[in-house]
Amino acid sequence: MDTTTTFADSTSALRDGIAPIEAIRCAPAPCRAPAPPEPLPIEAIERLFNRMTCFYGSKFLDLWKNADMNQVMAEWAKALGEYRGKPHCLQAGMERMKSRPFPPTLPEFLADCRSGERQFPEFKPLPPPPAPETRERNRKMFDEFAASLSTKTAHDHLAWAKHPKTPFAARLLFNGAKRSARMAAILDEHIRAGVISETGILLRKRACLDDRQACPSGRQAP
Repeated sequence: MDTTTTFADSTSALRDGIAPIEAIRCAPAPCRAPAPPEPLPIEAIERLFNRMTCFYGSKFLDLWKNADMNQVMAEWAKALGEYRGKPHCLQAGMERMKSRPFPPTLPEFLADCRSGERQFPEFKPLPPPPAPETRERNRKMFDEFAASLSTKTAHDHLAWAKHPKTPFAARLLFNGAKRSARMAAILDEHIRAGVISETGILLRKRACLDDRQACPSGRQAP
C-alpha cells in the first residue's frame, strides 16, 4: 500500500470513517507550543522599578502616570520570566541603565538583558556529589598520604642559623634574634661556643648545632 498518503487524504479518510491504519500512521503529529516561562516574582519587579526611580527620578515615573502600576509590573514580570535563573542577564540590563539618559521601555530592557547572554558565559550546574563509596576511598587515600608525610623528617628552616657559614648569615641571625626568641637562643649558643661575637661577627664556622647539644669536644668546623 502507498505510504505517501498526504495529511489532507488522512483527514478525509478519518471523516469518512474508512481511514486505513497506514493513513493514521502517516498523519503528522500536531505541534505543541512550548509552555511559557514562569513570571518573575512581583517583589523582584518592585526592586527593579525602585532602582529605575533612583536612576531617573520623575522621568521614570512619568512613563506610567496614566497606567495601572499593578498591570505594568505584571507585564514586566511575565516578559522577564525568560530570564528566571539567569541573574547575569538581568544584571546586564541594569548595568546598561548607567549609560542611558532616559529610562528604558520593556522592549529596550529586554534587549539589554539579551546582551548579557553574549557577554557572560552560561552558568553550568555543579557536578553531582560522589557516591559514598568514592568518598570513603578518597578519605582513606588522604589519611594514608598524611600518615606518610608525618613519618618523614621535616625540613629544618633554621639550618642556616644553626650552621652559619658566611658573615651575612651571622648578621641575619643577629638581627633576627632581636625579634625571635628561638633565634635568640641559637645566637646565645653560638656566642658561648665562640662562633659568633656579641656584635654579630662570624668568628668561625660551626659544623653542628642542635637545640639541646653543642658540638662534641675537640671537633672543629672547617
